[in-house]
Amino acid sequence: MDAWIQDELNGCDLGDRRLDQRLAKLLEDMSKRMGKGIPLACQDWANTNAAYQFLDNDRVSEAEILAAAAAT
Repeated sequence: MDAWIQDELNGCDLGDRRLDQRLAKLLEDMSKRMGKGIPLACQDWANTNAAYQFLDNDRVSEAEILAAAAAT
């Protein structure tokens, strides 16, 4: 994982290690393919499906992610 992703997510705790890992993976995939949609960024169905499930998860909020990023 890129160092900048670790720095950005340093204060982010979504309450579940798996959610934290999925966020990091999603950031990594999206950063490697800037401007591409989720299916193209994620490269395969399993990762695409996992990304959509992550984004649809009630335990994940944009506010939590942005608050952690602002705290770093």
